[in-house]
Amino acid sequence: MSISPIRIVDAGAKLLVGNDASYSYQAIGDIPGQWHQVGRHMGNIPGQTGGDAYGISYGMFDGGFRYFAGFEVDGSGPVPPELTTFSLPPHRYAVFSHSEHVSKICLTIDAIHNQWLPSSGEAPPDDHVVIEVYGPHFDPQEGKGDIEIWYSIC
Repeated sequence: MSISPIRIVDAGAKLLVGNDASYSYQAIGDIPGQWHQVGRHMGNIPGQTGGDAYGISYGMFDGGFRYFAGFEVDGSGPVPPELTTFSLPPHRYAVFSHSEHVSKICLTIDAIHNQWLPSSGEAPPDDHVVIEVYGPHFDPQEGKGDIEIWYSIC
């Protein structure tokens, strides 16, 4: 798989509301269930801004990682009791398009990490995150369309 970023972005901080879970690499097939839980709140979260959804992989550890699924908010409303907040600090990102089915997103992330990153001259920061951005034209029924991978770099 040949891969190159479509742009470099310096993004400001974001406040997200959703849910957070820990996964082993063998259990990543459970992530759609997490999205199902948070998805029923889409459009009904007080202070929600925009139509994008965010899947954030962070806190990598031996054999796994943390994953947050949610939506951006402006902080003006209460957080529903079954959800939590996630503060995404400002970062610089290399942004990549993912045109395949959402189930193949790991292939794009692996290509970014193992092919693009070593030859790019870039490095991930200590608080490295990988963000899946599902834009307004993403079709959850088809699992395709309007998906970007935002890979944090120094």
